[in-house]
Amino acid sequence: MPRKYRPFWHRFNEYDQEYIVKQSGLVVRKFIKKYRQPDWCNYYEALSDILGCWSLMGGLIHCESDCCDCDHNKERGN
Repeated sequence: MPRKYRPFWHRFNEYDQEYIVKQSGLVVRKFIKKYRQPDWCNYYEALSDILGCWSLMGGLIHCESDCCDCDHNKERGN
């Protein structure tokens, strides 16, 4: 059975992210199943609203360079 496509959250623009959050009413588990965090991110469940990455969920992350100083960036070896 083919895997269902899950878009990367960081690729949505700020408007679309806000709209999705407001309209969807998704709980964290369903949100994590529907959207993906960036491949370079090692943060466990970064898309979790309270315990996840605030920068990612706040719409501040759109490319890997936005995370260059983050301790959870795979390129930094953490």
